[in-house]
Amino acid sequence: RGDGHRMANIHTLDSIRGRDERTPYQYAESYQQPHHGGAGGAYEYSTIHGPDYAASGEQDFLIDVGDDQPIPMSTLKPWQIPFAFCCPCCFGNPARFLRAFLGVMCLIQIIMFVVEIARSHGSVLQIPVPVLTELGAKDAQLIKEGQIWRLVTPVLLHGGIIHIAVNVFAQLTFGLQLERKWGIPFTATVFFVAALSGNLMSVLVAPGSISVGSSSAIFGLLGAEVAFVTATWSQMTQAMKTATMISYGLFLMLMVMFAVSANVDMWAHLGGFIAGAFLGFAYFAANFDSEQVRRILPSACVFTLAMSIVLGIVAVYML
Repeated sequence: RGDGHRMANIHTLDSIRGRDERTPYQYAESYQQPHHGGAGGAYEYSTIHGPDYAASGEQDFLIDVGDDQPIPMSTLKPWQIPFAFCCPCCFGNPARFLRAFLGVMCLIQIIMFVVEIARSHGSVLQIPVPVLTELGAKDAQLIKEGQIWRLVTPVLLHGGIIHIAVNVFAQLTFGLQLERKWGIPFTATVFFVAALSGNLMSVLVAPGSISVGSSSAIFGLLGAEVAFVTATWSQMTQAMKTATMISYGLFLMLMVMFAVSANVDMWAHLGGFIAGAFLGFAYFAANFDSEQVRRILPSACVFTLAMSIVLGIVAVYML
């Protein structure tokens, strides 16, 4: 797949039929690493074509399904195309999910949901609060008593079948795309730090609520992606800017609609988003054009986020 870190989403490319061993990524508009001296979170946009690009009049859409190679849209049946765009996780080799951090997290969440159902004697639509509390839900009083792990364990639990379906869908579509672009270490860092920060904000602002779910971590990934798009905006073509605004605008609208619905911990979502944005601006700072921003932003974001978490934990035990 060439040097650097590349990921193609949906692109118009020459048909790959009859080509040599080169992968479609070598012909795709891509994210490429490194940039600005090779810093860890730096990317540059580039358009790479094969030498026979102009010779072929055939074109095809390649849909990235998180597998080793994208799927040409011409190989799909008409009824499969909408699923490929809205749920690419339905295609490709299922074993790839076990190689992905978010795939493993989804598997753990599903296993824990089965445990929840068993402990609640078959309840599926809504898991009883005592069962969720027993298994590790966010409970401000128990956290104050020393069960600090409850700032993270809620990410493994869900309150019902609709709740887990929405979050697993978001992780296997939006989340896996980001993991392929950023790599496992940064994705996992954002996931857990956002979960911790979101639950911490919920404890401070809404201490009376018992909450579960990975939405705080998902909003953290969204915050980091907002930082990534902001940092690389000047490198994008106009077409990429338009596609980015439409795709993430729709996703944000759906997540916000879900976030403000009943029985949803909005403070956990907000805390997760803020933490993800801080981590994103720190990690992708090398993509900004200003040398001063590239030098100051990483340490400023990491220091601010770390101090906020520490002071938040201290405040929990002082309230």
